[in-house]
Amino acid sequence: MLLADVAEKLGLDGPLEGVLLNGIQKTSELLTKRINMQLGPVNDFGTQYDVNGVLVVNHLNVPEKKVKLQELQEKWPHLSDLELTEVAGTQVILLLGSDVTELIVPLEILHDPKDSPVGVLTRIGWTVTGHVPGYVQRQESVCKVHVATPDEELNATVKTWWRTENFGCRYDNDTQRSVDDERVIKFLNESTRFPLDQVDLK
Repeated sequence: MLLADVAEKLGLDGPLEGVLLNGIQKTSELLTKRINMQLGPVNDFGTQYDVNGVLVVNHLNVPEKKVKLQELQEKWPHLSDLELTEVAGTQVILLLGSDVTELIVPLEILHDPKDSPVGVLTRIGWTVTGHVPGYVQRQESVCKVHVATPDEELNATVKTWWRTENFGCRYDNDTQRSVDDERVIKFLNESTRFPLDQVDLK
């Protein structure tokens, strides 16, 4: 997902499309654009990766966070040699999802003491993640978004509708039987044997 004002500044445009965003507690419908772009490491302009089908949104509901990377590297020796770039500002303008696995899967991991931050190398550079002792988090945030097209949502709805357990039909093993039914069931239980190769009635 890319912020709309950033897409406009970069001259990125695409066709309008209606999508469904499935979050933690609700589903919302969004009229948006899908654009194709390229992404690469901050310090290597010659390396670019194609990222297609990026959704353009007006707002990313991601909390602002700021960690001083230089102080972090001075405190944790295992991070001291990493090429980390200080970010000007705290606004997140792009979110990469699991559909661009090649860019977010770790290629190398650096860790040292327990509960220390971890250095992670991806195709677009180094980043630091994990617990930072002494850092006070003022609010909890959980970000989970699943993007579904209207056709996918309709297909899931139809599947749900056809499940018998979802429209009130179920087999009740405790249903009251008639006297004749009980007599037949008792006879079958007492007179039926089950050899390995056949069923035998007395």
